[in-house]
Amino acid sequence: MKFGNLLRDSAEGLPEVQALFASYKVLKKRLKRLPERSQPQDAQQASEDNSSGGQPPADAAGDQGEEQFVQTLLQDVANFNDVFIEKEEDAVIVLRTLEEAAEAAVTAEALQHVLKRYVDFHGEMLLLVHWSILAYTGLVKILKKHHKRTGLLVRAPQLQNLLGQPFCSTELMTDFVHKAELKVDELARRLQLDGASLPASSVSAVPPLDPS
Repeated sequence: MKFGNLLRDSAEGLPEVQALFASYKVLKKRLKRLPERSQPQDAQQASEDNSSGGQPPADAAGDQGEEQFVQTLLQDVANFNDVFIEKEEDAVIVLRTLEEAAEAAVTAEALQHVLKRYVDFHGEMLLLVHWSILAYTGLVKILKKHHKRTGLLVRAPQLQNLLGQPFCSTELMTDFVHKAELKVDELARRLQLDGASLPASSVSAVPPLDPS
């Protein structure tokens, strides 16, 4: 399955992924407006190429299409970072609140309530990690398509190391996933010891994190 189709299918019902799909489509449209490196050139263009060291017109500093493409790409990276950092900060607060609630819970009803909140939190963290992977993969695909079409590398320091961007740093979110899994197991055991029935969306509903 092509990545664009995968992204479109993943976007159903998920606003954050829908935004990724929209960004990906915009970048593909801008990419198609750029001249291909194999595109025939007239004598004047060929002369200009020779005088500039053989680089195609798309490499010229004043090329509007290339500039717009790069600016859109950089804006997407900035937006991805903003979204991820905000959700990461929110997750830190939510997890702290859940930990306090778990410590304070003594009745079966309270334990069930906290357990459900942990299951929901676990799912949200998995979705955030999934979102990060999709965002990174989409940008890499676009950069490869750009190079294939133009024969040029995008000259932007921010793109030299995409994995170093905040939205690709999923270590903390992955740690939160594991913490949530452990706490769900612990709360489920406490409920079973109390003789209470587990909520329908408890441990069995928590998918394990794929280590790959």
